[in-house]
Amino acid sequence: MGMAAAVLVFGALTADPALAQQADATQAPAGEITFAYEPTLALEGRNEQLERAVQSSSLLFAYVTEPLDAVAVLFSRAREDRARIARALNALGYFGPRVTITIAGGGIDDIAAEDAIAAKAPAGKIPVEIAVTPGPLFAFGNVSVVAAPGASSEPLNDLPPNASGLVPGNPARSAEVAAANEKIVAALREQGYPLAAVVGRQAVADHQTSTLDVTFRVDPGAKAAFGPVSVKGAETVEPDFLVGLAPFALGDPFKAKTLDDYRTEIERLAMFNAVAIEESTSLDADGRLPLSIVVDERPLRVVGVSASWSTLEGAAIGGYWGHRNLWGRAEQLRIDAQSSRLLANGVEDYEYALTAALTLPAFPTNSDDLIFTAGAKRERPDAFERDAALVETRIRRRFSPVMRGEVGLAFVQSRETDALGARDRTTIQLPVTLAYDDRDNILDPTTGYRANAGFQPIVNLASGSGLAARLDLSGASYWRLEDDGETILAARLGFGATIADDTTDLPVDLRFFAGGGGSVRGYEYQALSPRNAVNQLIGGRSLAEGSVELRSWLWDDIGVAAFVDAGSASSANFPDFEDVGVGVGVGARYRTPVGPIRFDVAVPLDPPPGDAEFGVYVALGQAF
Repeated sequence: MGMAAAVLVFGALTADPALAQQADATQAPAGEITFAYEPTLALEGRNEQLERAVQSSSLLFAYVTEPLDAVAVLFSRAREDRARIARALNALGYFGPRVTITIAGGGIDDIAAEDAIAAKAPAGKIPVEIAVTPGPLFAFGNVSVVAAPGASSEPLNDLPPNASGLVPGNPARSAEVAAANEKIVAALREQGYPLAAVVGRQAVADHQTSTLDVTFRVDPGAKAAFGPVSVKGAETVEPDFLVGLAPFALGDPFKAKTLDDYRTEIERLAMFNAVAIEESTSLDADGRLPLSIVVDERPLRVVGVSASWSTLEGAAIGGYWGHRNLWGRAEQLRIDAQSSRLLANGVEDYEYALTAALTLPAFPTNSDDLIFTAGAKRERPDAFERDAALVETRIRRRFSPVMRGEVGLAFVQSRETDALGARDRTTIQLPVTLAYDDRDNILDPTTGYRANAGFQPIVNLASGSGLAARLDLSGASYWRLEDDGETILAARLGFGATIADDTTDLPVDLRFFAGGGGSVRGYEYQALSPRNAVNQLIGGRSLAEGSVELRSWLWDDIGVAAFVDAGSASSANFPDFEDVGVGVGVGARYRTPVGPIRFDVAVPLDPPPGDAEFGVYVALGQAF
């Protein structure tokens, strides 16, 4: 490359605390003579990204509102800015910038100009002109990963072709070069080299071709196996339990992904404020990497509350008490109490529920949880009255971080009254579900998918024919319409079907109903459901519904939403798409530390006679 080549060293551009303190110190005491200045930026070419980079790196712009008691400080800032702006442009891939700064028309290296302004400053604010010519945008040229002197090059032969993530021809931004260090190390760690490190890096800019060649010098270290695991910080949980959660055995080949899975397995216990895995800085005599699990336990007992409200369904309140570690192996006991349909209905129509659930994590295998549940409910929706008690056992299996399944066995005793009569019902239910969820946030998702499939055979021991079954399918998807994630398009679909000779073969709580806050907003609760000849709700044997919602955060904590919901339940075993109701509405969102609070107003396009003409909904979290 000859004389046109230059060796560059990349560094992070950060605000200098000492300079900030110096700038703060320039505020003059009351009564002393002070100076003010006005910076202007002349940037060659129209580029908002570069303009933001220049101004954010500039001390002249950062402290323009603070008075100065010495012109020397202004000139010092300007000389510092010349270097800072050049580094900021380097970080974006511009390696030949020209930065010229003048103060009152004079150069910042001209001592005579500085003395003249100090002796007699111009009237008003001192003009400071910053002229920037970025030069050409450099692109990555040759990217190579080589062994450091004295290190083995053999592990590098197995690296993926683009282990650094740097693509020749892409803009040569220094942030990507810095990130390449971590990518190279991560690739080597995944191949079994936990002590791998990038020990040197050289970047050579060719100003004739506007390309940047980058060379990484790497010390892979030795290939390792997983070593012994110890635990620090455990107070009530058994250390052996945490060690036993490891998805590897002593002596298994080291892989970074396996270590990440181990941390996730411990974090999901919801017992700890923080979980860290400390790796030894050296291997033991057997070539194994010793590990230490460092945990910070949360309080053993926890309480919580919840609340929601809508004009059509009334208010709901709830609370729970939980114990996170009953016997030392993260066994969790949780007792929930809820009441709903409050205020908007008579006291005789209030609903209550009390449940207790005991979860034994990592039992019978590390991938399973065993859950015992007992509860009682009083339900009073418009369509039926139901008093029930249940006991249930479930096993939940985690197939992957985003896929899980459950199988259960439940015994339910209930007293039902609806438009089709009153009955005592005893059932054995065998629910089976499969769920996929890779959303980035449960309460406020911006990307990802959620899908659920459930099949629930029902054995009627009293009332109804002997066998029935219910099938549920649902899914939701989320798309960012802007890179910053401030505008989101969300959509969901739901489908339900049954195997039942008659509607009464289905327990009333397992029939399908449509309408309301969790279904088609704007319509009254269960309003879009089959009725008898005298217009009484009886519920259906199938369901089809969906929603589309556009969400946008206008400010940091304030957002808006617009949505369309549609759906109906039908009396056939499969949806017939008759009498589909459509609700439209708008809403507001307010971000809180625990999730967004939503306030929705929805209007039904074709409400049943006598029903409300709109609905208002307030709850924590997005609608879906």
